[in-house]
Amino acid sequence: KIRKPKRHQTAIRTASYCPNAWTIQDSRRTEAAARGSAVHDFIERYNRMRARIGVQTDIEGGKDLIPLILLDYGYLRPEVQEEIHLLCQDVIDTHLLNLETYYGSEEMFYADLGPIILSGRLDELHINDDEAEIIDTKSNHVIPSAAKVAEDFQLKTYGYLVIWKFPQIETVKGTLYLPRYGVFRSAEWGREELERWGEHLSRLVNSLENGEKKEAVPGLHCQYCPASLPGGGCPAWKKTYGLETVIRSEKEAVEAAKQIMGLEQRLKSRRKEIGRAHV
Repeated sequence: KIRKPKRHQTAIRTASYCPNAWTIQDSRRTEAAARGSAVHDFIERYNRMRARIGVQTDIEGGKDLIPLILLDYGYLRPEVQEEIHLLCQDVIDTHLLNLETYYGSEEMFYADLGPIILSGRLDELHINDDEAEIIDTKSNHVIPSAAKVAEDFQLKTYGYLVIWKFPQIETVKGTLYLPRYGVFRSAEWGREELERWGEHLSRLVNSLENGEKKEAVPGLHCQYCPASLPGGGCPAWKKTYGLETVIRSEKEAVEAAKQIMGLEQRLKSRRKEIGRAHV
């Protein structure tokens, strides 16, 4: 019996933007990808620790974990390590673990997509009867709109993996968590919508597997792609990094300033809430 190849959701997601990425076989990680992995490693260990001892938050225990995580990423530049340290501290300051519904962290899920087996590692999963919530941590700088959360490729793919594994789940809530700002943005999908998404993924994989021309399309995704590293060999790569929105007028600058002030206030309030829960 021929065993189907496994492809991680990241490979499919990146190839949906840049078909050339489907052919890349390079295990190296960019700094942006390593930064995200470090924060995910921290959250996994922090969640497991809190679940084991039965607390929603453990400020001192979380702080003790940070140096252990940084040891694994000692090859990164000092400024990147400092950024990882700050992001882990932001998680401690803004993340409460719901012990009643917590299922697990960094759990690997699979689904059959025809030519391949889709795999995905969920940052954090909660299950409550026929409802599930996926919390996906983002270490980047962009705060998504509600519409973007509802159409987030990675979150919807995780949702499909959840309904594939759990036949009782009827509704999946997907939440993007940005520890930089203490922000949680969510969307919900029913089983039927996620099943249609699975059909879309199958068609996408078939087109990637059978398509002869794999066009290289540079964009923000390049910062996570190993082809952007020295010797990566991408024919169209260019460095792109930063915010999706460019401020073009005084009015837009004022709106951006209001958003920043609002986020700072939310982060301050969230930290106070975590502090009270710890006491």
